Amino acid sequence: MTPPSTASPPGTWAPGLCWRCETDDVPVIWLGPAHSEHHGHAPFVACERCVTRLEELIAAYAVGRSRTS
Repeated sequence: MTPPSTASPPGTWAPGLCWRCETDDVPVIWLGPAHSEHHGHAPFVACERCVTRLEELIAAYAVGRSRTS
């Protein structure tokens, strides 16, 4: 298991482990910090496929919120 790259600046793709699908040694990008009640925080990184899916989920959530506002 390759740990996520912490040396890459935000907005830069670097080889690592996708924290969403757990595919190893793929280009990943930092999305922000992940927080754990017991372990503190860690960099949350994801591969392109997972970033695309997260964007779809966020868009669907935003549409749903705009309907209820």
